[in-house]
Amino acid sequence: MRKGHRTSTVTTAMISKVAQPVEEGLAAKVPAAEVLAAEVLAARVAKVLAFHRGEIEATDEELDVALGLPARRPTGAGFEDEELSRRHPGESLADLPTPYPVLRGLFEALEPKEGDRFFDLGCADGRVVLYGAVTTNAHFCGIELVEERAAGARAAAAALGLDRVEVLAGNVLDHDLSRASVFFLARPFGEATEPKVFARLHDEGSRRPLTLVTHRILPGRVDPSIFEPITTGTLSIHRGRWRPEA
Repeated sequence: MRKGHRTSTVTTAMISKVAQPVEEGLAAKVPAAEVLAAEVLAARVAKVLAFHRGEIEATDEELDVALGLPARRPTGAGFEDEELSRRHPGESLADLPTPYPVLRGLFEALEPKEGDRFFDLGCADGRVVLYGAVTTNAHFCGIELVEERAAGARAAAAALGLDRVEVLAGNVLDHDLSRASVFFLARPFGEATEPKVFARLHDEGSRRPLTLVTHRILPGRVDPSIFEPITTGTLSIHRGRWRPEA
């Protein structure tokens, strides 16, 4: 276990939840294939939790497999999805997920708890919300422009039995953001859309307490008069300055 890391209270509960079908299946003499599937799922979840606790290291590809996510497509010139570009002109559609070591550090720093609502704006296939729901007790909502990606994230959450994950399809600006207590953005928007999203977040942050986390966002997007920077760099955490009137 890495120095200074505190084991999440969700760990035992999560392992017990995924192990329960194995125990019940053995007791009820459920077909061996179903028991084996449950055992494989329990092992996958245990691997993610062991990585989060710092007990093992694993590649991003290995952890994607553990969460039931598809293999990554190549990105960059020559690999653009022309159909997606036609459907969503001007938007950023590259598959550039946040690395798992960054997510581990993020959730260690935030320590989201039951009752917190973490929104990933532009969640792609759901890596952030799935990892967060496995390793913490918070509720997670991802919003993704591309329906196929949102559907894949929902399927992965269902396969893992994560009832604290919601994935919505569509433009972030068309959705209700008032339920969130934490927002996460990893440069998922096109040049025209990104300023509008931040304007919306600044409006939300001027009316209630919020935490804003950005990854690979251009400097100057976050208004320091609304969100106070707590950490800076490629991954930055900002706490809202809003306080209730006396």
